[in-house]
Amino acid sequence: MATAKHRAVDLLRRQRTYATKLDLLGREVEIRQEYAEAELDDALDDHIGDDLLRLIFTAAHPVLPVEARVALTLRLLGGLSAGEIARAGNSGPGG
Repeated sequence: MATAKHRAVDLLRRQRTYATKLDLLGREVEIRQEYAEAELDDALDDHIGDDLLRLIFTAAHPVLPVEARVALTLRLLGGLSAGEIARAGNSGPGG
């Protein structure tokens, strides 16, 4: 009888522990989902990304002379300063 009683108590403890852990896990999943949704909303509302895309299209616009497009692209995508771009332009094959 004592063994059966101990097994029953152990089973109840395991079930209680399982329910507690399951509840904690459920809360953690909800929190992570809310956090992921907030991050997604922030990423979708990213105006800097839109501005960067707009600058890329402006740098590639066919109305601009080729030299200006190259300089804008080097500045925008390469991160070069105006001085670095000017030095690169002066040290080319023709300069």
